[in-house]
Amino acid sequence: MLGLFLLFVLMLGLVLLRITLVVTGKSKMGDLYYNKAVRASISDNRQVPRRGRILADNGEVLAYSSISGVIVFNPLNLSKYPTRQDRAKGTVDRADEISRFLADTLGVEYDKVYAATQLSSGAEGGTYSKLSGVYLSNEQRDLVKSFIYEKKNGKYVDSMRDSFMRIDDEERRIYPYGNLASNVIGLRPSADGGGVEQYYYGVLSGSASRVVRSKSSDVDLFSKVETYEGAQASDVVLTLNVNVQKALEDTLRRVIVEDLAENVYGIVMDTDDFSIKGMCSLPDFDRENNSVLTLPHLEQLVADEVDRDASLTPEEREKKINTIIYGDEEKGIAGEVMPRQWANGCVSRSYSPGSVFKIATVSAALDSGTVTEDYSFDGCYDGASATNENGVDFHCWTFGKYSAHGHQTVRDLLKNSCNLFAIDLALKMGTSTFYDYFEGFGFTENTGFDGGYSLTPTKSYNDREGSSTGGAIMARGAFARDHLYSYSFGSTFDATPMTVIDMAATVANDGYLMTPHIMGSLRDADGNTTQTWEPEVRRQVISKTTADKVTEFLREVVTTGTGVNADVPGYRIAGKTGTADKEVSYTLTDAEGNKTRRTAKEYAVSFCGMAPADDPKYALLIVIDKPHVENHSASTIAATVAGELFEKILPLLGVEPVYSEDEKDSVPVRMNDYIGYSVFEAQSALEAEGFSVIVRGDGPTVATQRPEGMQIVSRDSTVFLCSSSEDVIYTEVPDYTGMSLWAAENESYDNNLNMVASGYKRNGAIVISQSVAAGTKVPEGTLIELTMRNSEVSE
Repeated sequence: MLGLFLLFVLMLGLVLLRITLVVTGKSKMGDLYYNKAVRASISDNRQVPRRGRILADNGEVLAYSSISGVIVFNPLNLSKYPTRQDRAKGTVDRADEISRFLADTLGVEYDKVYAATQLSSGAEGGTYSKLSGVYLSNEQRDLVKSFIYEKKNGKYVDSMRDSFMRIDDEERRIYPYGNLASNVIGLRPSADGGGVEQYYYGVLSGSASRVVRSKSSDVDLFSKVETYEGAQASDVVLTLNVNVQKALEDTLRRVIVEDLAENVYGIVMDTDDFSIKGMCSLPDFDRENNSVLTLPHLEQLVADEVDRDASLTPEEREKKINTIIYGDEEKGIAGEVMPRQWANGCVSRSYSPGSVFKIATVSAALDSGTVTEDYSFDGCYDGASATNENGVDFHCWTFGKYSAHGHQTVRDLLKNSCNLFAIDLALKMGTSTFYDYFEGFGFTENTGFDGGYSLTPTKSYNDREGSSTGGAIMARGAFARDHLYSYSFGSTFDATPMTVIDMAATVANDGYLMTPHIMGSLRDADGNTTQTWEPEVRRQVISKTTADKVTEFLREVVTTGTGVNADVPGYRIAGKTGTADKEVSYTLTDAEGNKTRRTAKEYAVSFCGMAPADDPKYALLIVIDKPHVENHSASTIAATVAGELFEKILPLLGVEPVYSEDEKDSVPVRMNDYIGYSVFEAQSALEAEGFSVIVRGDGPTVATQRPEGMQIVSRDSTVFLCSSSEDVIYTEVPDYTGMSLWAAENESYDNNLNMVASGYKRNGAIVISQSVAAGTKVPEGTLIELTMRNSEVSE
């Protein structure tokens, strides 16, 4: 009996201990029951706000969110089917059945769907995999749901734990303008891409609101309700102008192909508040497939490198090109180029600014009182050089190619872009004063740009590092007299494109450096403005008097100096050209396998300007990095592009042209549309406007007209009117390349064509490109657009 009693006591103790552990949560079972009890007594409802929109300066939507259905598979469950019994009965492969249904229903490739159903497809969370990039319409969602329910009587049920697939709701980002400003708007979230999407991620996302209800016992209703208000998502209104952005991108896409450049950057900035009106960094990325290389001539650039080895067979050459681009295990050049596409290179990458930096050198020398504008320099003569403390010789860019600049004043320094004169000014200022202005213009600090990752300059404390190579800037404590030689004309240090345009905009803004920005304001869901960008003055770098004088000098650079290709009638452009070079080494192998060590130069050419020169409103920077063309000079490449862009974008920004008497006759006009008019009325109106008219056919009304209505044409155009399409006569487009303006006009007249020229059009100008390829058959009177450059200037 005693034994039974003791056994009873022991069992009772164990039960009591178990109860205690369960109640106090000191066992796994206790944890389970305790957590179940908590979940039963607490209701936590989260409401996540929809992501905000990104808008252009006029309210046009650049990005917004939509909730779409996506297909999610459970490959682990799907791999169980068909069962052994199914296989014995000869039933179908379920993955195949599903893939065929979805391929037909969604219009997706069968292989893509089938791959997503397999474990090898890379399942999310180790269990599920998504049919990526496929979003369901409402109709498709209903069809897929019906398919799932149809299989419900078999092995398929609603619970994903036991089912094979489901429909999830996913936020999808929609971009109405496609790839426009892709690496400015960016990806989210992305360490590589950055952009507005990432910088303003929190503002665009908001935060979830929560309603927490709790009760004290099983019999109580929810007796306590706590509400936690989240932050509503905001719309971000950018200062970006859609039309300016289009013009910038369209022009620079042509440039990167024509000049076979590796990178091209462009920025349009309002000089009053440093807001960004346009920004382009090429190559950019395709939103539909951001892992595809978009540099159009990457294979050609790589082939040029490979072809230095003449010993390769055609098969070896092709293999080497593919290996360099894609590499083994995706470690080729694609891995280097891809991040450039995602990132906004205008703020995240740097280059050697070259002679554009002379704007800062001249500004500093005048503002510090080191020299006056009348100071003259006679040290640029044939064969002249400046030798620094380390015995390194520096020459002017004319050395060995053109006559030396000879006697010059300070205004001539910028107009001629004289390196030796810039060195002279820097040496006169000394290291302390020069570095004061180098810092003042922002070259040693982050710009503070708000639209994504912005590069902070790397500083070197080695007093010799950087004296002959680009990249890191010298810290003040390590900046020595020998650095003045190369720094004075923008060499041996790097800066971001944003830093460089900040410098020019500071001169345009009466000497005040401001923080560049792309966010104009924030709006709530009802469209109410909740916050606006407040212009931020970082400091005054130079006086207004100095700024006005330097702007005057920069105007002369465009009218009579190295920047003449940027001149645009009616807009009084001011600016500075820049050509920076660095030496690279490579090994050349001939067909016999003999190797020779060679050196070559790589270039970054640029133009940075402002307009109108008498009261600058907008600044423009164009950078063409490593153009693979015969004539790499900034004065012929970048300046021409800048002039073309100023002509396109200034009217879009509300800047009206003011023409001189000499310019008025050459100003193009917009052609009216006379199709449907009587031939007599059309001819009379056109002749009254000053055009010559040729009529083809005997019909009473105008059926075709060349140049077409709404086209911008020259005032001396000849208009061809045809009363029927059968009356149209075709002519062949000549090759205008290399012609002078006079020769191009005569060639157009002889072939019954019209032409309009953009770019530099004074003596020395030649045609560098045409809108319609030579040899093309076109109707008489067709308008051919020609781009011209001054072939006689260089830097």
